[in-house]
Amino acid sequence: MGWASMSVRALSLGSTAPRFAQLSGSLVSLCLCLAMGCVDDGELDEGSEEAETGESGDEDGDPLGLGECPELSTGDPAALPVAGWEDLQDPDLACALRALDALVAERSIVCLGENGHGVADSNLWHALVIRYLVHAHGARVVATESLRATTAPWNDYVQGGDPSLLEAGFEGLLNSLANTEENAAFVESMRTIGEELPEGETLKLTGYDVAVQPILARAAILEFLLDAAPELHDTWAEQLPTGKEGDEVVIDWLAAGDFADELLALLEDNAADYIAATDEQRQADAMVDAADLADGYRFLHWYRQDNFNVGNATYREPGMIRNVERMRAELPEDELLILVSHNRHCAREWIIGTDEQGQDSPALGNHLDKVFGEDYLLIAQAYEQGSYTRRTDGVFETVAFSANPTYLESVIGGATEEGVLLIDDLPGGIWEMWSQSPLDVSANFDALLWIRDVVGTTIRE
Repeated sequence: MGWASMSVRALSLGSTAPRFAQLSGSLVSLCLCLAMGCVDDGELDEGSEEAETGESGDEDGDPLGLGECPELSTGDPAALPVAGWEDLQDPDLACALRALDALVAERSIVCLGENGHGVADSNLWHALVIRYLVHAHGARVVATESLRATTAPWNDYVQGGDPSLLEAGFEGLLNSLANTEENAAFVESMRTIGEELPEGETLKLTGYDVAVQPILARAAILEFLLDAAPELHDTWAEQLPTGKEGDEVVIDWLAAGDFADELLALLEDNAADYIAATDEQRQADAMVDAADLADGYRFLHWYRQDNFNVGNATYREPGMIRNVERMRAELPEDELLILVSHNRHCAREWIIGTDEQGQDSPALGNHLDKVFGEDYLLIAQAYEQGSYTRRTDGVFETVAFSANPTYLESVIGGATEEGVLLIDDLPGGIWEMWSQSPLDVSANFDALLWIRDVVGTTIRE
């Protein structure tokens, strides 16, 4: 894969300005920068020998191959090569991703956003960026918008376990947009990245969502009880619904949430005995699962009434915030935590909705911005055209789309012939984007990974 050359089509800025905002100075700069080649030797990342010399500094342990990279041009935007899964370990791609260094330096949390869960390219680019962040910035934990209990078998697989563990994680994702070939490829890529680490080091794959699909969290906690308190297993198996009972079975989801809270209290009260019967990690995981079930069941109370927004704002988003804060607290202060989620979950100023009390509920990224400030980084994604997979009334279909000519993705596309750009000098003002409500891009995103052409995900059989 060679370096992409920069070029720009003739562009009339006035004719492409969206009705929500006039083109800002930064986007004008984008167009001019593309035309001039985006080279500014005065903006090399200060204090980085690699940025100044193009050398890795670790020739004996350099899985990215950075020691062979040409000198980095740090202008904005950075053109990245169009890539596929076969390019995961391509050194040319790793060289291009050095454009991330100045953005990521000294951050404690980075969220890799995506603008649609049905786009195959989102998982691919998450994996490509994660590999770079693991080797170049020392990240060792990747947390996706998934349930801990779903990712647990995947994590065992990533860390060298039996291939059957890959399939086990999908048992709780049937009939969902997460049950895709690309998600499987993502997990496979995490195993590949983990195998590149020095002996004795591991890559952890986990999740921070609540149990909106409770089947695996329920199974995990019941398996724990078989070892910790077998006399309680059958009682709790009766109290905790799977979420797969069928429409003919009426479930009181609020009562189920109360039962999960009771189980969490039981785990806390008997922690010493349960740890003695199992171990500290299994006890900790069981407590996470119980809390995730409580939030997930209560979310389902609203979801089954066709009110996703209230359930999400009241239970799901606060649960995700709780889980991410726990993950961050468990890591060394100087270790980077990688999150993978939707752009809107990670946006700095986004209000995710109104909760059941009528109060605004901040998105995960909004909360992280308030707590961590500049230590938090969001790299969002945007797609100009192609196809995506959606689920409507239980039916999956892949449909074509193209961003409106006034949308941000199209304005960027009209300024370049590149296929992929990393942009960190984002335009101010309110912009509309495909599949997303209008928002202030520069206030919510720190950088944007723009992809011209994408394809829909493939649902697993």
